[in-house]
Amino acid sequence: MAEATASASAPAILEGADYITVKKIAEKAGVSRATIYAHIERGNLTVKKVGFYTVIEAADAIRFLKRLRTIRLGNRDIVIYQ
Repeated sequence: MAEATASASAPAILEGADYITVKKIAEKAGVSRATIYAHIERGNLTVKKVGFYTVIEAADAIRFLKRLRTIRLGNRDIVIYQ
């Protein structure tokens, strides 16, 4: 079973940003927006509302992305939070 980090370039997408949208962090993590919202409900991410958008502080997003791991199960890649 190979293990690799899903966050190798986490700071690159956040360079100069104070906040990142749920959509962008989901894209970067390779998971759905619903998965990100589940992590928010579990307390793994803290959000703020900016107008219509739900955003996450860049530092919090980087910490979250660094804790993600991708594992291979059969013919599927699964992203897990450690």
